[in-house]
Amino acid sequence: MIKSWGSKLFKNISLVTVVACLVVFVSCSVKESALMDAQMVAEMNKPGVVLIERINTTTVSVAMPVLNVEKLQAKITSMIDNGEIEYTDQAIMKAWLDELLSYPEEYIHQSGDVRTQEIQTGGTGTGFIVTPNGYIITNAHVAAADKEAMKSDIVNEQLETLIEAEVEAFIDSAEKSNYIVTDAEINQLKNISVNYYINHMQLSNIETSLSAYMAVTIPGVQTNSKRYQCEVIKIGEPAPGKDVAILKMEGKNLPTVRLGDDMSMKTGQNLYVIGYPGAATFNEYLASESWSESTFTQGVMSARKPMSGGWDSLQFDAAIAPGNSGGPVFNDNGDAIGIVTFGSEENYSMVQGMNFAVPISIAKQFLGEINVEAEEGELTKEYRDALALYRQGKYKKALEKFRDIYEVNPGYPYVQGYISECRNAINK
Repeated sequence: MIKSWGSKLFKNISLVTVVACLVVFVSCSVKESALMDAQMVAEMNKPGVVLIERINTTTVSVAMPVLNVEKLQAKITSMIDNGEIEYTDQAIMKAWLDELLSYPEEYIHQSGDVRTQEIQTGGTGTGFIVTPNGYIITNAHVAAADKEAMKSDIVNEQLETLIEAEVEAFIDSAEKSNYIVTDAEINQLKNISVNYYINHMQLSNIETSLSAYMAVTIPGVQTNSKRYQCEVIKIGEPAPGKDVAILKMEGKNLPTVRLGDDMSMKTGQNLYVIGYPGAATFNEYLASESWSESTFTQGVMSARKPMSGGWDSLQFDAAIAPGNSGGPVFNDNGDAIGIVTFGSEENYSMVQGMNFAVPISIAKQFLGEINVEAEEGELTKEYRDALALYRQGKYKKALEKFRDIYEVNPGYPYVQGYISECRNAINK
């Protein structure tokens, strides 16, 4: 019945019409099959997304602060003589504190006591591998040692105890005058101390070490990571500059992330982010091995916004946090079309849904300038096929492909886990 209906139908249609219909049908089929759901985007690309660790070693020199008590007392005495404040311990202490908080640079100076120490600081971000031999795309601000950021890190991480002791000493002296220092005044005192050390700190002999960590999942064993030393091959400037860096790690047959076309992205289209946000990667309530597992979020493209540095950024609303910087932004095809670069802040707090990425076309320019072409690895193609078979329930065929990948690269992320899952499914 079907055969005769088809034969009769084609007798009434010209060959040109048939060919045209077939071309449309095939092109639509190819286009639709290229799209991935969110789960496939995550599973396909997680192996090629790595955690980037930067460790800075530097010599820190800072002259300890000294308070010009004589100048401050002279000011308070003048205020008393002019009848501006009452002659009571409490009123004098409040005036003394108000004057110091209002004009700290007038009364706090450098002493001759210079302290010098070698200190390590660092941070983490995200990157993604774009060639099987280990070229990585990330942000310039992830790879570079920014002096001002280092100073803030040193003060907040290394000098916190010292600053707390300075503030406590002042609170004790105020209480002797029956003056209770408010929380707002305590915060102001801390900020004055922080600003003093940041402004007067000298950094020298800065050395930076970069590492990439690739997740490895082994059945029956906790998720672990393999560390690769990296070097900077090319680097741009932090935002509003072109915030891109190209790193190189040694390796072969590594998992890769496929690059797409950011110009094809339109407002309202779905996009996905994979990275290592610190809030989820190093959360104190999670097990220590959890940091090797990346985080996946999704949203839509909100706009294309011009930057003052002379390039257009991609605005999106998928959730990010510090640590996502340098990570890939994907389209529905599972291709990287951007690099997470910065979020928005208001009153020192992150504003969710207002995030920005460097278009992947800029990263391609950087790669071109060092004569490197992004290339999807053969094992990554094999991994893509294996995942498709696994999701279709064709576990025996998927198992064969996962085993082939394992034989070439036993450390390929997540492959051992899928081999175990395929075996279990076949046994059932």
